[in-house]
Parts: sequence; structure tokens; C-alpha cells
Amino acid sequence: MQLNKEQEIAVSVYDNMARVLVDPKDRRPEIAKIDLGKDGSNITAFFTAELLALELQFKDLTGNDTDLPDFISVLNRLAIQYLLKTNKEDK
Repeated sequence: MQLNKEQEIAVSVYDNMARVLVDPKDRRPEIAKIDLGKDGSNITAFFTAELLALELQFKDLTGNDTDLPDFISVLNRLAIQYLLKTNKEDK
């Protein structure tokens, strides 16, 4: 299967995010810098890739086999919970 640009970046982002969950002696080498383009032309691809990488990490850690819209719903719920919690703490 040929990966598109977003999927290729997602693999790199996922590998880097997953590094923090692995014992340092078991970590793979660091990944190369991702080129966002001189004019930021790859920024949309990068943010899309971050979303895909986060979804993949969610699936790996939870075992939930969600699709992207369901995962975005999970993120929205987490965002609301965070805002409610921090709003309480600020009062």
C-alpha cells in the first residue's frame, strides 16, 4: 500500500510520540525533521498527519477500533472535560 503525504508524516509523528512511552534503552533512533515548506505549504499536511498519528496512538493504547469521526468526538469530549475542570479550578 502506497502511503500519501499525510500518512508518511503521520508515521514519523507517531514514532516520535510513541518514544515517550518506551524505556529509553528500547527506543528507536530519532526521526528526521519534517519539512513544513519554506512558505508553510506543508502545514495542513502536518496537522492532518498529527491527527492521524494521535488516532493511531489512541487505538494502540486503548484497543478501541474507532474511525476518524468517532475519534474526533473523543477529542471533543476530552476538550470539554478539560475546560470544565480548569474553569472550576479557576474559581
